[in-house]
Amino acid sequence: MAKTTWLRTGLRIGCALLGPFVLMSGYLLLTRSTALGFSEPSDYTALCSSVVVGMLPIAVLPRRRWAKIASALIYSALALAALFAYSIGFVCGVFHNCL
Repeated sequence: MAKTTWLRTGLRIGCALLGPFVLMSGYLLLTRSTALGFSEPSDYTALCSSVVVGMLPIAVLPRRRWAKIASALIYSALALAALFAYSIGFVCGVFHNCL
């Protein structure tokens, strides 16, 4: 039973760490490589959506409410910074459109 709990927790943490980057990469590939176009508001919407997707696995972790809230606040700050830097590097590296 304990092994299953650790496995589920590990999968949730893995999804929280990888999910936002996968979602942001898909958004950047879709909007930058097609004629759909992109705008600053849509970039920020995708950034925030990616962070929310990463916070969902944190919400279902078997912890107390205050620990979940603290984890979500810390996660959102770190994820926003990491995804912002990642998206700039991704666009620069893949599409050679550097700032």
